[in-house]
Amino acid sequence: MTSARSEGLLVAVYVRNIAVGTSMQSTEDKQALAILHRYQPAVLENFSSRAVVGDGNCCYRAASLALYGDQKHQLPVRLLAAVEVLQFQEHYDASCRSYLG
Repeated sequence: MTSARSEGLLVAVYVRNIAVGTSMQSTEDKQALAILHRYQPAVLENFSSRAVVGDGNCCYRAASLALYGDQKHQLPVRLLAAVEVLQFQEHYDASCRSYLG
């Protein structure tokens, strides 16, 4: 838990100061659009497919895009995910009773 407290301080310093954008800074993902249009067109009534950089950090980039309107905040999002797992390890460890699956 000590490490979770120190990472929590990093969150207080770095994540708190991220400005939320008013517009989405990304392009439409044409391939995902075609798949959604074919199999789940109702999704496109409220959502749009967005492209993110496929560099191994795409999950964090997608979360950054959804939360802040820009992919560039993927490192603080990754930090938030790490702090979450450190602080609530019992929810993510399959050997614990309070594992959430």
